[in-house]
Amino acid sequence: MSMPHYGDHISVDRGLYSHHGIYVGKGKVVHYDNDLGILGKITGIDEPEVRKTSLKEFLDGSDEYRVHLYDRKGNETRTLKKRYSD
Repeated sequence: MSMPHYGDHISVDRGLYSHHGIYVGKGKVVHYDNDLGILGKITGIDEPEVRKTSLKEFLDGSDEYRVHLYDRKGNETRTLKKRYSD
């Protein structure tokens, strides 16, 4: 199983958009989320909040995610594709 490192900025492709979060260790990710998903974003009736969930829940069925790497000035330098499995 490929796990991100503590503090990594990660993302997962959700088709119409990429969902981003910060890996905080022990299999957990902090991310901005809502219960209605893309439907809530489109209709404007979402109830967004910052949530801490498992990496598996964050990936929502995907087995691939990206780790975004930055230089000291905060410029993104690379994106690594990673695979996840239970």
